[in-house]
Amino acid sequence: MASFEQAQQVYLDKAGELQLSDEPTIEATRELFTLLELELPRSFSERDITDLIRRALWAKNPYP
Repeated sequence: MASFEQAQQVYLDKAGELQLSDEPTIEATRELFTLLELELPRSFSERDITDLIRRALWAKNPYP
């Protein structure tokens, strides 16, 4: 229940014209989050964003 109360709607159509490559760059990832109005914290380093990209693209299924 807490997850639903903390959730917010994300309008994916706002990023409709942004073309991401198979492995997005750090800059493209920042731009995507900005367009989706999901600003990344300023404290996020390039390493943090690289980790975010890797997890999004190659996450292991915890429920095999």
